[in-house]
Amino acid sequence: EAFNALLKTLEEPPSHVVFVLATTESHKIPPTISSRCQKYDFKKISIEKILNHLQAILNAEKYTSEDKALSLISIKADGSLRDALSLLDKVMAISDSCITYELTKDVLGIVDEEQYLNIFQHIEKNEIDRTIKAINEVVDSGISITNFLDGFNSFLRDVVCYKINYNEKLNLNNRTKQYLEGSATDKDYTM
Repeated sequence: EAFNALLKTLEEPPSHVVFVLATTESHKIPPTISSRCQKYDFKKISIEKILNHLQAILNAEKYTSEDKALSLISIKADGSLRDALSLLDKVMAISDSCITYELTKDVLGIVDEEQYLNIFQHIEKNEIDRTIKAINEVVDSGISITNFLDGFNSFLRDVVCYKINYNEKLNLNNRTKQYLEGSATDKDYTM
């Protein structure tokens, strides 16, 4: 019913009105509506552009930051400048004039890569009890399961990219890279 009413308005709009429909589920818009619209697909903003914008804000506000901290915010924002600004605001609210990596990690509920590597090693060795124990330790520390899973998915993506020699813009530390160089993931698992 609502789409029918909207269709009537779209067919005979007042001259001073511009309609903007914004959705992340364009497939749910009926063809009768979408055929009368111009469609613009917005893309995610690159981590570098977000990082540069955040740095400009910090410079204007007379804040300093560790590069790793701003990088963490930019990655966590997942292509959304609005989210990046919101996350930066959270960190700035409880920091002095310097934003550190440790503070940022704690405020945003980010799991340290060492913990992801530890869990990955247990999975790789098929140590189910140790895997579950390591995951429970992370969750019991106050990290939300959503943050844990988002971070672990990103970590696994970077591991796979590293293993296939796609090393552009990966967020893996040197210890993880060294482990992956000699890892059992290189073994042939043919059945």
